[in-house]
Amino acid sequence: MRLGIEITSRCNARCAHCSAACGPQRTATLGTDELCAVMDQAAALNTGQLEFALTGGEPFLDLAQLRALIAHGQALGAIVGCVSNGFWATSVSRGVEVLAPLAEAGLRLLGISSSRFHRAFVPAERVAHALQAARQCGLRTVLKQAVIEADLSSAPDADLSAAAVWADEVESFAVIGPGRSQGAVADHELIRPRGIPLGRCPSEDTMIAADGRVLACCSSGPVSELHTLGDIHTATLARALDRLRRDPVHQRLRAVGPASFLPAVVRAGHQDRLREGYVDTCDLCTHLASDPQLASVVRDSAHETHPERSPRGA
Repeated sequence: MRLGIEITSRCNARCAHCSAACGPQRTATLGTDELCAVMDQAAALNTGQLEFALTGGEPFLDLAQLRALIAHGQALGAIVGCVSNGFWATSVSRGVEVLAPLAEAGLRLLGISSSRFHRAFVPAERVAHALQAARQCGLRTVLKQAVIEADLSSAPDADLSAAAVWADEVESFAVIGPGRSQGAVADHELIRPRGIPLGRCPSEDTMIAADGRVLACCSSGPVSELHTLGDIHTATLARALDRLRRDPVHQRLRAVGPASFLPAVVRAGHQDRLREGYVDTCDLCTHLASDPQLASVVRDSAHETHPERSPRGA
């Protein structure tokens, strides 16, 4: 089992492409005790390798909580990773000061997010410092780069390219959707090839959002109730995962993919709400889930196919 945990929606940055609209004014934060309880539940349910991916917002804003969660995951035998924008690495030595206690507590993987949007708040040199410090602390690193059309047509950013040499892996992915608000990232800036992606949901992950929702998705962006499986404040993780297993929408998303719902969209007369192209299956799935009329068609179509499965809204 791999469980993503969005510790907080608070962030030192307000990146335009952030679909979860994280920022300094956001206040949704989960407590250490309740998160440890959820991690215990995950460990009790898990039969294979357990992984916890700690994210935000910016989880490094509360180093004491982050270290406690890492140590708890380590005690449960889990592989623990986290994602940050690297703002704290004002120098390599400062980066080591921050990371060494986390590595000692059990942190194994560090993702550093950077893009033209991040660099409005975090200089590329801090990304390089964070990656170098992580290497000194024995952590495996991934440089996560969100890109738009301008990144494909312009020369590579020299500072970020210099930072990338310190990463064990570089993962580039296209920005999905309008970002933190409608129009924050213009449609023409998004990388959207024409056509419909036919793949199935690429992830088996579930995620705890900073407000306590359990999501059948690795993003807490605008996915509406369609991807919401429960809430850790009112129900157990086991109940949410059981809903994931029996819900016909998610069975189809993971078995054949979101494109399988498009015939029903056409029959309902909503084909004009679809776009001419999508980045990938995640982009298509997010669009279907975030548009109320399309989401309604998806839900109705799934339950018409499997009427014996969970009732709508269960």
